[in-house]
Amino acid sequence: MKAKREVNYRALFILGLAFIPIGIATDNTAFIAIGGLFMIIFAANQVKANKEKEIGD
Repeated sequence: MKAKREVNYRALFILGLAFIPIGIATDNTAFIAIGGLFMIIFAANQVKANKEKEIGD
């Protein structure tokens, strides 16, 4: 059985930042919604994302 991997919340935040402008430029609400969802997931798990930074130092 494979070990579970940790989620990289910082990567989700960066993807969210990328998807929102793409959605606005193409007038595609799905991209805007996905970008917003990624950013909400990051905000909900910001404590874990800050711990990732401390481990990587």
